[in-house]
Amino acid sequence: MATCKPPVPDRAGKIKRPNSKASQLASTMVQARTARKRAEEDVQLLANRLQHLRNEERKAWKRISETQDRAEHVQHLKERNSHARSARMSDSMRTEVHIAQEKTRVKEIRDARRKQVQHSKSSMEKEKRRRAAAQRAEFMQLKERQEKWESVKFERKRIQRETIRQLEVDMRERRIKEQRDNLMRVERQFGLRLHEENSKQQEAERMLQAMEKEEEELINRLNSTKVHQQSAYEELQRLLTAKK
Repeated sequence: MATCKPPVPDRAGKIKRPNSKASQLASTMVQARTARKRAEEDVQLLANRLQHLRNEERKAWKRISETQDRAEHVQHLKERNSHARSARMSDSMRTEVHIAQEKTRVKEIRDARRKQVQHSKSSMEKEKRRRAAAQRAEFMQLKERQEKWESVKFERKRIQRETIRQLEVDMRERRIKEQRDNLMRVERQFGLRLHEENSKQQEAERMLQAMEKEEEELINRLNSTKVHQQSAYEELQRLLTAKK
């Protein structure tokens, strides 16, 4: 069983699903081609065996014919020798001997034919059993491959679901982190602005205090200047009055 890699999401976050339809069609085509080749090989093997059986049958009949000819020749020699050795043998005895010999010959022919038929039947039965076993083995292999394929599909779907779930969790955590980072950034900006406003306020207060102090000093100097001015004016009036 080949190791199945989990589907990898593309840049858009989508899951690339495998082309299961094309893979299934390709697998079906390979299985059909393999079954066809196996059937052709079985046909060729059976044809070879049938040809071998026909050849053996022809050889058996040839041997049977030769045996019959030889038996007839031997019988002919026996009969001629029998007539030559003993002219006193009766026709009935010769007939019985001939019948017995014929029965023996016929029995041999029948036995040879029965053995040939039994051999052919045994070969055919063995071939049937072999083909039945091969079909059962092929069916079990197909069933096993189907179960493995179903297991692979289930595992792929599980990995896809897990990948999608993990992507959703990652996106949710990323959004939460972004929100937290935005909040922290806003808080930092607010703190900086608040510090800046406080600094400006303190600076304005210091300037205000300095200006108030300067105002007070100016007022005091102005009052002092007015007093001096009044004194100078009075002195000027006194001098003018005294001159007259």
